[in-house]
Parts: sequence; structure tokens; C-alpha cells
Amino acid sequence: MRGHTDTSNISRRTKDTTAKQIENWFAQLSNWLSKNTLNPGWMPTRWRSPFIGYLIAVLSQTLAALLTVLIMHIFPTIKVLGLLEIQTIVLVALGWGAGPSLLATLLGAIFLDVFLLPPYNSWMITGTTTSFTFIFFLSIGLSISLFTSRVNSARRLAAQFASSLTLEQESLNKVIENIPDMVIIYDQTGKLIQLNRAAQTLMPADRGNETLPEALEIYNIRSTTGEPIPLSEIPVARALRGQTVSGVNSLTESGTRGICSRQ
Repeated sequence: MRGHTDTSNISRRTKDTTAKQIENWFAQLSNWLSKNTLNPGWMPTRWRSPFIGYLIAVLSQTLAALLTVLIMHIFPTIKVLGLLEIQTIVLVALGWGAGPSLLATLLGAIFLDVFLLPPYNSWMITGTTTSFTFIFFLSIGLSISLFTSRVNSARRLAAQFASSLTLEQESLNKVIENIPDMVIIYDQTGKLIQLNRAAQTLMPADRGNETLPEALEIYNIRSTTGEPIPLSEIPVARALRGQTVSGVNSLTESGTRGICSRQ
């Protein structure tokens, strides 16, 4: 009796483990399909649903199969076997993602087997050529779907990265704007690209886009003793060469004293 009970417990635990594994597998599959199903932005808002992608996969692959049969009957010498179906997989993959394109691949393989490959109107796959055509079609469809999945993943990561950079740039700009001292930012070529609020209040309205040589001439930057400062020795030029510049006093055209500090 005890041996029978132990066997029943082991069997029950085995069934529970198998059920959990199947449940986890379906959860992972559902998550993958959800991540790899797109909602095209060009579609009306009410049509942006994952269901639409799968519906289009069914309808478009059915239409492709019907067109293939029609072309084969009207133009028997034209070889279009599977071409329209593969084109449909590509279009579905590009428009709605890897999930719907997988469904399009499976439906295309079924239509190819039942209606387009001999023996017609049968699930049987006989002959080397028929088997090769069926396997080749499936491999192409699966490859397109998996490749689309990789592309979509890269696209999502790029969008997230761009969004993160935008938020960081906005935060940095807020910090720069609220610094009470003048902050003037130059690019690597010496062109002024940003002034904070404090700098804008002191900078004439018609100025601020000068290059370093122009700024040196316009503002008549001089040392505290009144001597002209060579272009290569002004604090910004030295900082752009990689030097650490701090506590440098200078005079401008208006007679104001400026301090350049670069940590």
C-alpha cells in the first residue's frame, strides 16, 4: 500500500512539473509574440491592435494562395509556386512583426502542401522534389521571421537609447540654465553652441554666434594689464586643446572682468 502511495505521489509531482514547464513555455511564447508584434504608425488608431496583424496574415496568405492557383491555371508555363506566399511573409514581417509573419509562414506552408504541391487537395507530402520545396519554403519563412525579430529588437533598443539620451540632455540643460554664473559652451571647432540664462542677460542680443577669432576681435579680449591676448592663449582655445584652465581673469570690450574655469 505504501509503495503504491509513493508511486502515486511521484506520478503527481511529475505531472505537476510537466504542467508548470508547459505553462512557462506558453508564457515565454506569449511574451515573445507580444514583443515581436508591431502596430504600424501609419494605420488609424482604432486599427492598431495585435489582432489586426494576425488577421492580415491570414487574409493576405489566403489571397496569395488563391492568386497562385489562378495564375497556374491561366498561365501554366509561368512558375510562381510559393513566390507570392514568400512575398506575403516579407510584407507581413515588415509591417506587423515576427509574430504575424510566423503565422503567415505556417499558413503558407499549409496552402502550399494542400493546394499547390502534388498530390493536390491532400495533406500528404510525397516525392523528393515536393518534400524539398516544402522544407525550403518553411526555412525561408522562419528565417524571415527570426531576422525580423532581431531587427525589431535592435529598433526598440535604439528607440529606448534615444529617449534616454533626450531625457538626460533635457536634465543637463536645466542644470546649466539654473547655474547663477555665466556658462558658455563651445564645440570642438570653437563655435559657441549654448549660453545659459546668466550669460544671455550679459550677452548683446545680436551676438553669441561668433567663432573664436571673431569673438577675440569683437569683444577685444585683453589681459588684466590691458595687453591683447593671442588667440591661442585665450582660455577657451587652451581648454579646447585639452588644458585645464581655471582662475583666469580677462577684460572685454565693455570693461567687465571675466573668469574662465574648466575642471
